[in-house]
Amino acid sequence: MKVSVRHTLDCTPETYWKKVFFDRAYNEALFLRDMQFPSYEVLELREGPDRVERRVRVTPPQKAPELIRKLVSGTISYEEVGTWTAADGVYRFHTITSMMTDKISITGSIRAEPSGPDKMVRVVEMDVRVDILLVGGKVEKFLAEELVANWNASERFTNRWLAERKL
Repeated sequence: MKVSVRHTLDCTPETYWKKVFFDRAYNEALFLRDMQFPSYEVLELREGPDRVERRVRVTPPQKAPELIRKLVSGTISYEEVGTWTAADGVYRFHTITSMMTDKISITGSIRAEPSGPDKMVRVVEMDVRVDILLVGGKVEKFLAEELVANWNASERFTNRWLAERKL
């Protein structure tokens, strides 16, 4: 299932990549406090002038419908592994789920497009695939809706963060 979201943010693409997206304090505030994820942890961050590689482990709120809870036992988490390259200004990522890693695939990209003075449009495109007999489509739909809701929440939070810090 293809998912795409677009958000206008009150900063330039350069500010977004250099002072927001990879900033540890921003991500901890977004995930742990604002979206109330039980955990967010940076496992690896390698920054160079033309490339940033990041690996994070995230535990989202466990609010899956009963159908999904029956499929899994325990806490569901995932790792996001991604790379941003200066050449095209795109962050590409894939996730590794804590369970059913061979059945669930989420890949995507994030672009920051200039949109006037001190504004940009963040374009997030994702492909959500769940290969579970009989219920894969329902799980895909749930995951896609959660991803869109999280990105929408991050738009509001990010614009507040930018205004408070005058970035």
